[in-house]
Amino acid sequence: MYQKRKRFFAITAICSMLLSNVCAYAAELDMNLYYDGKTHHYKAEEVNIVINGEEMIVTDMPPVILEDRTLVPARDVFETMGAEVAWNAQTKEVYVKKESDVVILKIDDEIGTKNGIAFTMDVPAKIINDRTVIPVRVVSEALGCEVGWDAKKRIVTIEQKQQEIENTVEDEIVDVDINENIDISLDANTDVNNNTNTNNNTNTNNNTNTNNNTNTNNNTNTNNNTNTNDNTNTNDNTNNNTNTNNNTNTNNNTNTNNNTNTNNNTNTNNNTNTNTENNATNVPTQNSKVTNVIVPASASAPQIFTITTSAQIAKYQNVYVDDTRIVLDIYYAEKNLPSDNITVTTSPFVSAIRSAQHDMEGVTVTRVVLDLKAPIKYQLTQSEDKKNLIVSFQESVVQSLTKTSNGTIDTIQITGSAPLTANVSTLSSPNRVIIDIPYATSNLEPNPSVEGLSQILAIRTSMYEEKVARVVLEIKDTAEYDMSQNGNHIIVTVKKSTLENISYDASKKALVLKKVMPFDVNGVIHTDNYLKNQYKVTLPSDFTSVYGYGTMKLPYEGVSSVTVANEGGRTTFSFSESNIRAYTITEDSNNYYINIKNPKEVYSKVVLLDAGHGGNDPGTSGNGMNEKDITLSIVNKAYALLQNTDKVKVYLTRNDDSRPENRHRANTANDIADVLISIHMNSASPNPSPNGTEVLFVTHTNDVQGRLTSQIVATTLLQRTVNALSTNNRGLKYDTQHQKNLILLNSTTVPAVIVETLFLSNPGDALKISNTANHDKMAQAIYDSIIELADKYTWR
Repeated sequence: MYQKRKRFFAITAICSMLLSNVCAYAAELDMNLYYDGKTHHYKAEEVNIVINGEEMIVTDMPPVILEDRTLVPARDVFETMGAEVAWNAQTKEVYVKKESDVVILKIDDEIGTKNGIAFTMDVPAKIINDRTVIPVRVVSEALGCEVGWDAKKRIVTIEQKQQEIENTVEDEIVDVDINENIDISLDANTDVNNNTNTNNNTNTNNNTNTNNNTNTNNNTNTNNNTNTNDNTNTNDNTNNNTNTNNNTNTNNNTNTNNNTNTNNNTNTNNNTNTNTENNATNVPTQNSKVTNVIVPASASAPQIFTITTSAQIAKYQNVYVDDTRIVLDIYYAEKNLPSDNITVTTSPFVSAIRSAQHDMEGVTVTRVVLDLKAPIKYQLTQSEDKKNLIVSFQESVVQSLTKTSNGTIDTIQITGSAPLTANVSTLSSPNRVIIDIPYATSNLEPNPSVEGLSQILAIRTSMYEEKVARVVLEIKDTAEYDMSQNGNHIIVTVKKSTLENISYDASKKALVLKKVMPFDVNGVIHTDNYLKNQYKVTLPSDFTSVYGYGTMKLPYEGVSSVTVANEGGRTTFSFSESNIRAYTITEDSNNYYINIKNPKEVYSKVVLLDAGHGGNDPGTSGNGMNEKDITLSIVNKAYALLQNTDKVKVYLTRNDDSRPENRHRANTANDIADVLISIHMNSASPNPSPNGTEVLFVTHTNDVQGRLTSQIVATTLLQRTVNALSTNNRGLKYDTQHQKNLILLNSTTVPAVIVETLFLSNPGDALKISNTANHDKMAQAIYDSIIELADKYTWR
């Protein structure tokens, strides 16, 4: 321990000397950063990166700080550390691989993965000025590095951890070949003896000798206080002691000693040691752990699954159960995996990985199961160091494409040499179905004939990427398609739609209705049921004879499809949403257009009101009340008031006892809103004394002087809440670690605040908020604050 501390202080001293050579005062960056579809002016002191004591040379894209997190050019930093960095343009993912660890980050997604296990980031990877930048701390720490931050000098230090050098004795390992049954036994550090050794000697030693060798004795020794050994003993110790033996020992051994151990102990041995083999090798020590399962980086990457252990695998067995799974039992090994169930999204062949530990006649066995999507051949091998089991799959070959039609329904069957997985997307103008088959090569002709088909106008095939086969079906504008997968087959059906005179224009982001029968666009009814993921446009009368009925898939991010139906004598268009969208209707001489837009394209000021907690998350409680109920009451009342003004457009995160994830609330704010206001109640239980109102926020790096900021919103809400409820003003709470740890504050890029209205744990505050009249007062305070902010400040 003392030596380790000396080493640590030495490293620290070296790093300090190296850092002292880095510029003491950082230069200022004044540049434009283009990301998230906008140009942002960035003015801040530059950040220096020091890797293992050496300053990184900055290229065209310097490190930047966004939302208090340092983003760095992926290749510049991590290739310097010896990692491999790769970019997948199709999925917009960056892969960072270092030794056996693979970190995958998707652009603008706060969820990353390490070896298939998900983790959350405060700030996602981004493309800034056409360069991929990623959060330096979370990725470095995921790769086992230590990260430091010198705020004064604005220096990020990254130190790759060095393995402690221990004076351990290496074990001589017996190699065993893998046989066809894949049942391997390997006993390390085990004495296998077919003889009886009886020792009646007294050994007096001034040191302790540790022998970690393999002794294989095939002799029968008959001893009358005489030990005759015709073996070769390999000892990794040098003994500087005096052995006093009262017996006669005849040893014909060869001793090879590599280490020197100096000990001041006395060992006196008067024992009889008897080792006898019982038709098998002795049981190994159960000190191994199954630590990880590494999955492929993507569906088009080599399909290799690696099961890692902390020590050499003494024995494993491939257990056949059925063709839907691969079952591996690893003996003498404890299960130490991050998760018992891993959903695999990066493989055409494996859907999930499950694991469990059980005892088999005193032997600990870890079972790892790979669930297959369909029966498939695979190869199972053991790594050279015997610490890994490797399951690998060969890539599929797309062998044939067959076509049939009954006049109204066309069917395409794509067949491969192994199970196929398809990623399907659509494009318009012309209407196309894109089928990408990962980890596959194509033997198909480039332009198969469409003779005899009624809905498919053309078929094209190609290799989209080196390991991705692509099939494109060009179909009629109103045709509908369905796709299914069955083992080695992908089946696509394209049928004539009951929809007519309808198409989608991707350039306009609009559903186009031919003007066959005119109607007054001012008579169209809009129903926005965004909390149920639906927006409905109702025409003034029944247009079934013009537009028909049915569902049409849409190639629009956030809106998956539109369903045309007749409801109460009126034709309706119901849009299925995953993101909140706004819709307008325009027309020209030939067409009507239902335009799909982000709310910020339609409204000048957008507020997202959030009632904290909900559903199975009651929030805090006190004096017989739950936070989730009070916040919902207040927010619904404020929302009702705000429906009477056209100064702002207001959306809610919930209007009932449901529980949206906080990440979803933050992402929704970033997507569609200018301001996020989240209403909460406070608690200091069991201390009943704290009382009053406080408002939390975090300063954003993209705050612009003269425009609305979190601080302005917080200040306005705090003052109006205190005045409305006559509560104790506890002030603004901001930019401490507590606030920075809150997802609603650390994951938003728009002004965002959390109003802690009062304390449910305080009897006076609780009594006040138990009166629903005060809910009305608080709702009015929220309304008044928003109107004041709309009148006095520029929001964008």
